[in-house]
Amino acid sequence: MIILATIVSNNLVNKLIEEGKIDVKKIKGQWENYLIQTVKKIIAGVDEALVILGSDRRGTAYGAFDISKAIGVSPWYWWADVPIAHKKNILIKKGRYENSGPDVKYRGIFINDENPCLTKCVVKNYGSYNHNFYEKVYELILRLKGNFLWPAMWPGPREISAQAFFADDSLNHKTADEWHRADNGVWDYTKNKKKLRRVLALWNKKNEEL
Repeated sequence: MIILATIVSNNLVNKLIEEGKIDVKKIKGQWENYLIQTVKKIIAGVDEALVILGSDRRGTAYGAFDISKAIGVSPWYWWADVPIAHKKNILIKKGRYENSGPDVKYRGIFINDENPCLTKCVVKNYGSYNHNFYEKVYELILRLKGNFLWPAMWPGPREISAQAFFADDSLNHKTADEWHRADNGVWDYTKNKKKLRRVLALWNKKNEEL
């Protein structure tokens, strides 16, 4: 059995924590951290299980993709056509693996100068910069343990409408955990200039520190 969960979101995992079968002190409350552990006698009929437990949702995803990479799936299997290594048997070493967590809080991809090369590919395969395209981008970012996307935003050639992440497809941002409107207001400079300028100032400061 493989159990994939996030702390406090799974009754079975909470029970294992209460019983002392899993110690979450080092990852609880941490940013994007996770542990991978084999646990015996988890439920009736299961002698041993592999638990992938994240401190938050992305931590859980990173743990799952760590296992995926270990069994032969490159983060670039789709974007760069890296062959997936097929194996007859997969063995899990008993014990516990703890991740140290990220050294840099925000890590991601800036899709810049996307036209014409990327746009031609997108038009041919997806029709537009819609959620079907961005799902592949999101997956790559998560497999690379990233958490940030600066999407394609281009005025638009004739064969495709202007690339505007929020306007192209309403599902683009529903599957991405991005701008928190409740905390920061609308992403509109004409209506929310003060907050957006503050975010830009913080971004510039972070870049200078790096």
